[in-house]
Amino acid sequence: MDSYARYYRRYRSARLRALIIISLAILQFPLAVSASLVAIPNIANDLQVSAVLVGWIPAVFLLSSLVSQLPGGRLSDLIGLKKAFMGSTLIFAIGSLVAGASPSIEMLLLARVMQGMAGAILASAGMAMISRIYAAKGRGAALGWMTSAVYLGMTAGPLIGGWLVDWSGWRSVFILPVPILIGVIIALHWSVPGEWVSSEKHPIDWLGATLFALGMILLFSGSTQLIEMSGMIFSILGIGMIYLFVKWSNRATYPLVNIDLLVQNKPFIRSVLAAFFMYSSQYGIVLILALYLQYNRGLSPTDTGQLMMLQAL
Repeated sequence: MDSYARYYRRYRSARLRALIIISLAILQFPLAVSASLVAIPNIANDLQVSAVLVGWIPAVFLLSSLVSQLPGGRLSDLIGLKKAFMGSTLIFAIGSLVAGASPSIEMLLLARVMQGMAGAILASAGMAMISRIYAAKGRGAALGWMTSAVYLGMTAGPLIGGWLVDWSGWRSVFILPVPILIGVIIALHWSVPGEWVSSEKHPIDWLGATLFALGMILLFSGSTQLIEMSGMIFSILGIGMIYLFVKWSNRATYPLVNIDLLVQNKPFIRSVLAAFFMYSSQYGIVLILALYLQYNRGLSPTDTGQLMMLQAL
């Protein structure tokens, strides 16, 4: 590891090459969310399902990525960041291929779960790799450029998705990232030497991961049907599971999250809250706007993508 650290400290071109390759893969994560929103009406027509059901296409992607984020990050530390990044990139590509070839909404939703789980590991492992590669200097700027790649995907996604739907159909929205991701795997293998494995071989807190996953799933499901009694029950159960997760994390020997450490870091907590409110306010508007512009206003996918891009800009 010391030799690799010296290598990246010495060669700026090696650091830059790694940043470009990893950012190109992470770019596909937000692109997979925002581009698919414009394709929802065409998917509904082609697969003969309601707009409510296809609304789960972005939802299950985000839910599965949220559930996988914490255990996936720990798994990356155990097996090695580069292995985790390449493996999750491959799974993301397979999920994209399955989504593009799906004959039914059930298969499409299953593929989106694959994409979401792999995307969570891809993003966390990629960020961690860049932090290691730029450990000597330039880490803040490198992470800034990587974050810019994420926002580029969110901004350009609706327009790219609209173009693809109009030119090649909704399936091309999911298939387009496949060759890009395969190219990333090949380039990473040959052009980014090194591996980063945690020296602390702590096991994954599977009980904590289960409590967290159940809490998120119940909260997510309950929030989509709050006008019904079942939605209220699911939401209350979800809050209860999150409470148990916090209590368990304070007791566990190797928790997924060190709650005390997070609470003590006031700037971090405030930043997370700000991001939470920003994304919460944005997501619902973007999803409803994509449906409204096409169903109610009769706009084409390309015109819809252009209008949606204005908000991101």
